[in-house]
Amino acid sequence: ELTAASTLYSVPVISFAQATGFDPVMEPFEIYEKSMADEEVLFATRPGKGYFALKVEGQSMEPEFPHGTLVLVAGGEFVQNGDICVARLRSNGQVIIKEFNKSANICQLNSLNPEGASFSWDCVNERGFIEWMHPVIEAKISLRDRNKLKNKQS
Repeated sequence: ELTAASTLYSVPVISFAQATGFDPVMEPFEIYEKSMADEEVLFATRPGKGYFALKVEGQSMEPEFPHGTLVLVAGGEFVQNGDICVARLRSNGQVIIKEFNKSANICQLNSLNPEGASFSWDCVNERGFIEWMHPVIEAKISLRDRNKLKNKQS
């Protein structure tokens, strides 16, 4: 039996470079993203206030999240252990996508690619290490690109 298609929600897409320019002190993200986005993408998850779409750039999350993967970021929500997240480093303003883990006072942002950079800091004594960080809650991935990368690495 055929069922009706799910409702899809349009979300503005920004680049890593555009995300780097966001300053939460100056304006809400929903205003910033609308002024910066050149395109929109459809997701199955209904976006909440502050949600945004980001296009993965680079290879640090390959093969799971190939370059060009579109992710829905829950701006304004807090990360939990094991979440894939988007974060902005305070030291250089770089925006990264990594897997978040916390044990005791040590926080880590780990690359899924063994050759990618990972970050670790004491979240009590280095509170300013991250400027902002939000979980990724949905991804649009080219499975063919992902399979090509996995086969290439084998």
